[in-house]
Amino acid sequence: MIDVRNSKTGEVLYRFDGDTLDGVDLHVADLRWASLAGISMRGAELSGAKLQGAILSNANLSGASLCGAQMQDADLRCADLTGADLSSIDAPGANLEHARLCRANLHRAALMFALLQNADLREAAVEDANLHGADLRGTKLQSARGLHSATLADTLYTDATEWPDDFDPLMSPHRHSGPFQFGLIALFVLIALVPLGLALIKWLNSW
Repeated sequence: MIDVRNSKTGEVLYRFDGDTLDGVDLHVADLRWASLAGISMRGAELSGAKLQGAILSNANLSGASLCGAQMQDADLRCADLTGADLSSIDAPGANLEHARLCRANLHRAALMFALLQNADLREAAVEDANLHGADLRGTKLQSARGLHSATLADTLYTDATEWPDDFDPLMSPHRHSGPFQFGLIALFVLIALVPLGLALIKWLNSW
């Protein structure tokens, strides 16, 4: 028997017979702060579920459907999300460090400031995903699809981050939208205007 408890209050949210939650139907379920660490939920139906703050570290969610799930600040460290449907999830600040996301669908996923350090996103679909401010240090993205349409402003990455061979993060059309880039643009504009300002002052003094 598996008791799914609220990690903050200890309250039993759901009780299931059996040793796994493989294939369980929990779509639109309220699982906020649920403790599901290490549980097998392969092929589970979790679309639209409320998983804010849920603990899913080391859980097996391969092939699960989490389309549109609310996952703000969820803990998915080392979780197996191979082939999972994570399209349109709302997961800012989620922790996906060392998670396996191979072949996962992350279309339109909101992952602002998410922690994806050392996560495996090979062959994942990331079209129109929002990765603004995400931590991509050491992330495996070399065969990810759709990076050109993903938002990568202010992401953190290092030489250990593995990008597709035909992708340069500095040339991404959605890369130059963060405050740092806007600050650089403003600086260049200011530098360009200085000579004009000096010329105007000189002209005014000549009167």
